[in-house]
Parts: sequence; C-alpha cells; structure tokens
Amino acid sequence: YNKIMKLQEETASAINQSKALMEQIYECNGELSKYSIIRKHFATLKKQYGTDVHRLTFISEGNSLLQDVAAIKNCPFCNSTLPDDSNETFADSLRISTDHIISHAKDLETADSDAVEKQLIIQDKLEKLEAEKKKIDFRIENELRPTLKKLQSDLNDYRLAVQINAEIDMLEAEEKQLSSEILDFETVKEEPKKTYHISDQYGKN
Repeated sequence: YNKIMKLQEETASAINQSKALMEQIYECNGELSKYSIIRKHFATLKKQYGTDVHRLTFISEGNSLLQDVAAIKNCPFCNSTLPDDSNETFADSLRISTDHIISHAKDLETADSDAVEKQLIIQDKLEKLEAEKKKIDFRIENELRPTLKKLQSDLNDYRLAVQINAEIDMLEAEEKQLSSEILDFETVKEEPKKTYHISDQYGKN
C-alpha cells in the first residue's frame, strides 16, 4: 500500500511537470510568433526604405542631368526676374534624406539580426522543452501508470485473498466447534436403566 501511495505521488508530480513544461512551450511558441510578426514588419520597412532610396537616387540623377540645361531667369508670362533657386540646396536635401534612410536601414538590419538571434535561442529552448516533455509523458504512459495499475490490481487481489482466508478461517472454526459438539454428544455415557427385582423386597419366608 505504501508503495502504491509513493507511486501515485510520483505520477502526480510527473503530470504536474508535464503541465508546467506545456505552459513553457506555449510561451515559447507565443514568443516565436511575436518575433515572426516583428520580422515581417521589418521586411516591409526594409522594402519601403529600398523604394525610398531608389526614388531619391532617381531624383538625384534627374537633377544632375539638368545641370547642363540653362536655367530660366525670367518668368515666361510676365518676364519678371525669377529668384535664383540654387540646385546645391536641393542636392544637399536629397543627400541628407538619403543618408537618413540608409542610417535607418542599417538600424533596421541590426534589429532584424537581433530578432533572428532571439528566435534561434527560443527555438533551441523550445526543442529542449518538447524533448523533456516527451520523455516525461513516455515515462508516465509506459512506466508509472502501468506499474500503478498492476500494483492496484495486486492489492485488490490481496484484499480478496485476505477476505477469502478470513471466511475460510471462520468456516474452519465453526467446523471445529460443530465437530467438538458432535463428539461430545456421541461420547456421553448413558446411565444404566434401573431394574426392579421384587425378590429384593422379601425374604425366603
């Protein structure tokens, strides 16, 4: 019985460990999903940054081609003198915007690398948790529960045997009692029957 109690406690402990591991596995899967979504956002931003760089490069190339075109000095409608719009200011603005986007793209690349590294760490942890849970579940299903079931069956058989032996002992005691009573009855000495002799009451005369 003590062995059964100990085995029940061990089985309950193993089941609790399996549940705790399952909770950790859910958490890891949630973390992996989170980083997967983050990396998708990073990929979208990276694509957008690439598009912005191409657009600014296109504008910059177009602006460089206009260097050889004579600038318009007067308004074509009123012939008034137009203010001098320096191309250098425009070029500087393009360069600043391009550098800004490239800087963000580098930061994004670093963040994405960190996300990949964290994903790999979580994935490794997840695989270890799943392997440990699989080992515990296998032990529960193939060792603890079958052993516990057998011990409980043996205990029930033992209890039944004890009950049967007790009934046998009781019947044997009753049999001995009855045998003793029968023997006593059979061995009782019968008192001889008294006979009456009339000659004992009278003399020869």
